[in-house]
Amino acid sequence: MAQEIARRHGLACEDIAPIVGHGSVNHVWVTGAGAARSVIRFAIDPLRTNELEVEAWCLDKASTAGIPSPGVIAQGCLRAVPYLIETFVQGASGNERRSPELWRTLGSYARTVHSIAVTDDAPAALFSRFGRDLHEAWKGHLAYNVAQLTPADPLIALGVYPAGKQERLRAALTELNDADPAFGLCHGDLSLRNLLVPDTCDPVLIDWGSASAGPLPFGDLLPAVRGHRLIDDPSSAELEAFAVGLGVRLEECWNTLESLLLLDALDLVRWAIDQRPDRLHDSIAAARACIESLGCS
Repeated sequence: MAQEIARRHGLACEDIAPIVGHGSVNHVWVTGAGAARSVIRFAIDPLRTNELEVEAWCLDKASTAGIPSPGVIAQGCLRAVPYLIETFVQGASGNERRSPELWRTLGSYARTVHSIAVTDDAPAALFSRFGRDLHEAWKGHLAYNVAQLTPADPLIALGVYPAGKQERLRAALTELNDADPAFGLCHGDLSLRNLLVPDTCDPVLIDWGSASAGPLPFGDLLPAVRGHRLIDDPSSAELEAFAVGLGVRLEECWNTLESLLLLDALDLVRWAIDQRPDRLHDSIAAARACIESLGCS
């Protein structure tokens, strides 16, 4: 399929080859030689049909905002499979150049991402199932998840949390009513694996497949905090560096972050029940791990 996409856009097919180990969501191929190389990406999961549209939109906005990014060459669909062609970026993975300074760079990129306007042409997949009005979607998201905390909550039978912890969960979620976040664009997966570090220019931010429009700065802070709590990645020093680059004092928002982690863990399972039953098992495992790390199991 990669060769068909390359031919469709007049790209060289002789040297086309997969990039192994660089994609659990998309097939990733590189074609061409030298500075003329291009990257072709298309979905592995046939039900994930709109993430590349989000990526193309975000890459364009990020580049305009001054964030070093791959260029978009083409976007399309072949036999109902969406694809995206980007410029190739030569550089080492951020994981190979690991340092608090790189995490500080990620934080500064996040701050710029959050300044990008979510305009009327933003793709629908950027928004949650609670709608495009970000303030109303936030209120709906929170109200829905609080209302589900009843004795008949299916998450109890699924083992996501024990019934005896329900009131603690309700208290944590209800506290979020007092939060007054701003709203905007989030990358959603800011990590060193999504930085390419060239030898001669600034690190390049890649992989916008988890981007969303939602509460700031939490949409980009939460994944880093979750990774720190579960697998110590980022480390304490790296997480602090990320927060400094982002312009956030972690101690001032830690309680809110923990409540948001619980909200996201519960909502992930409810989303899977409603929309992606095939991902329910993994969603339950992720939610349990998060809830256990916060002492609510």
